[in-house]
Amino acid sequence: MAYKKNSSKNFNHQNFINIPTDTRQQGLIDPYLRLGILNKKITSTLDVHYFSLAHQNNSGFNKITGSLGTEADLLAEYKPSPVINLQLGYSMMFPTKNMELIKGGDKNNYQGWAFIMLKVSPTFFLHEIKN
Repeated sequence: MAYKKNSSKNFNHQNFINIPTDTRQQGLIDPYLRLGILNKKITSTLDVHYFSLAHQNNSGFNKITGSLGTEADLLAEYKPSPVINLQLGYSMMFPTKNMELIKGGDKNNYQGWAFIMLKVSPTFFLHEIKN
């Protein structure tokens, strides 16, 4: 996938890269692999993203080509009923030196986060229109 302008597309769970600001209008390529285990009540997925710029970027005196980094997103979802959904997630970013050049920071710092989300979606009103 290559994206040139800001999009509501969530490339990954961390949403680590802001387009077009962080890519300096160079676009983002995000090929990813998704592995999953699905059944009626429990779903697990592992997404592995490989981020790179769609075009060469000149950041000051540094030419940025190649990978920005890799991210792994693990998601477990439990649906005990049609109304209740529990999600557990963990993401880990493995940035390269190129990511430091466009975003700043230190690629050796811990780049991970986790979340728990409980979603309750009851139907309060159900109205059927009959012809």
